[in-house]
Amino acid sequence: MIIEYDGRKHADDTQQWLTDIFRREELDQLRWRLVIVTSEGIYNEPLRILERVRDALLECGAVGIRRNFKPEWRLHFPPR
Repeated sequence: MIIEYDGRKHADDTQQWLTDIFRREELDQLRWRLVIVTSEGIYNEPLRILERVRDALLECGAVGIRRNFKPEWRLHFPPR
């Protein structure tokens, strides 16, 4: 599994965007599970990001992954 952060460069740089598309297709062919996150998601819906990562890990067969998060996770995502 790969977690990838898409920053503003992806929206502003067409060549970077195209390179990323082709790279993601190659990773898909190799059966890698890719989870894409953005600052919008991190700052506005951090729990959803954590759930997506957790679910992807479980789909990939990871063991020992908690289904529920401890409340302390919120300390790492202070409100803006």
